[in-house]
Amino acid sequence: MDIDTAKIRFKNYLESSGYAASTIECYSVYLGYFLDYLRKIKVMDLKQVTHETIRTYQLLVADMAIAEETKGMRLRPVKRLFGWLLDTHRLLLDPTEKIRC
Repeated sequence: MDIDTAKIRFKNYLESSGYAASTIECYSVYLGYFLDYLRKIKVMDLKQVTHETIRTYQLLVADMAIAEETKGMRLRPVKRLFGWLLDTHRLLLDPTEKIRC
């Protein structure tokens, strides 16, 4: 699934699942940072994302001069997105497995 379609469908899922508007907005913002990273490394389909891709992003976030809680908030929606893709059978393997927020 291409990254832009995934972002829209994931947001629709969050809305239909009753997530708070503030949570949806927060997830959209922080997920946008991850998707920008994927564009930068020329990954346009989420099926191309590997554990190494996620680990590299996690290291980039860890090196940022931001609060630890904010670092976790940048990773949480990424894990949630891939969990949703796995639960809906859009992916067979979760590249965020064993990644901590």
